[in-house]
Parts: sequence; C-alpha cells; structure tokens
Amino acid sequence: MQGIILAAGKGTRLAPLTHVVPKALVKINGMTLLDVNLRKLLSAGVCPMVINLHTFSRLIMQHVLFHYDREDILFSEEPFEILGTGGGIVQAASFLSSSDAVLVHNVDVLSDLDFKKLFETYSTSNADVLLVVKKRHSSRELLFDLHTMEWLGWRGQNEQLLVKSSSHVDSFGFCGISLFNTQFLHEISERGYFSFIHLLNLLYRMGAQIKAFPIQNDWMDAGKLVDLKLARQFLEKQ
Repeated sequence: MQGIILAAGKGTRLAPLTHVVPKALVKINGMTLLDVNLRKLLSAGVCPMVINLHTFSRLIMQHVLFHYDREDILFSEEPFEILGTGGGIVQAASFLSSSDAVLVHNVDVLSDLDFKKLFETYSTSNADVLLVVKKRHSSRELLFDLHTMEWLGWRGQNEQLLVKSSSHVDSFGFCGISLFNTQFLHEISERGYFSFIHLLNLLYRMGAQIKAFPIQNDWMDAGKLVDLKLARQFLEKQ
C-alpha cells in the first residue's frame, strides 16, 4: 500500500500558531501532527509515501529529512498555488505506481482506525475508491446508498448534488482518510486547483466504483486551535 499525506494547507484555523510554523509541524504532546500520522502509516506498512507541500514547504522537507533516514518518503511541491485537495492528490499520485492502491490521509486527522481492516475491506469490496466516513455533523456531507454503500453525491448547507438516485439515501461526514485505485488517478488529465468533491465527480464519470467505509472508531479533526486540548487528550489515550 502506497500513501499520500496531505500537508499543503495554510492552517488558517490554527492561527496564530501557523503564522510561524506550518500546520503539519504544530506539536501535540511534543510530537508534530505530521510525525503522529507518518509514523502510524509507516508502521502499518504504507510505503512509499508522498507528502504534498505548499505553505512553509522547506520547513516540512527539512523536518522529514532530519528525522527520517528513508528514500521512500517523497515530496510533491505546489510552489505557485495551492492545488486544493483534489488537485493535490492527483499531482502527488503521479509520483506513485499504478500497480498498487494509495491511502490518502489528511495531516490534521487523528484516529484509532484499524488500517489492516481498511486495507482488507478495500481488497475485497471491488471498490476503486473507499471513503472513510462517520456519522457526525459536517458542513458538507457525503451521500451513500444505505444498502450498497455506493456514493451518491454530497449535500452542503444550501446545495446538493446527486450523481445517482436512490430511495435509501444516508449521509455521513468524511473523515479525511481514503483509498484510491492509483491507475484511475493517473488517467485524470485535469491539472491545477480543484476540490475533493470535483475529484470524486471526475472519478465517477470515469466509471470508478466509489464506496463508503463507515467507522465508529475514535476520530477527530485536530486542525482547529480550539480543539488542540482535545487532541492532547486523544493522543494520551492511544
């Protein structure tokens, strides 16, 4: 299993900490968000790994090169403009092989997810994209068929898009963790900035099977300043 860690974000929700360091290098209990997730994924056998970079990219590269003596950690720089989640994934995937799936993980997400179970489910589900989701409040919810767990679209506060109709629609919050068939990502010709939802739309139109992996595990978004205390408590339980 290959991996991508999304670390290009500006971290505006963690200001003023991110005025001097990137979001990926914000520390919780003495360990950076990047180290928490990078070590977890490496221990789960995820390699090679690509880290996408934009804000404070040189600081992140220096940190990784100093702390990890590995040639299988690569960097996908976005020097001129941030490419968004979708554009960032497509560019980062260009460094990886088409013959193996890729795990994509937000740098500011913490969880006790069983990655072995996730990988096994992906390999037996016939899915090309497997989205880790949870029943939680979200400003943008992903919609799935409750019986097949196939992706149907998304719903925001004032808008909704359905790519497929169903009489058994259920909504979930996306957890910032997903698995992709890398070959589909390589076949996307669009470049530049685009969102994660746009990426899902592209893949759906290409014929990709997109499904949900619902979890009840402990999970949190550590990308907000007000949640750092909760993040410390979260990691203390791990």
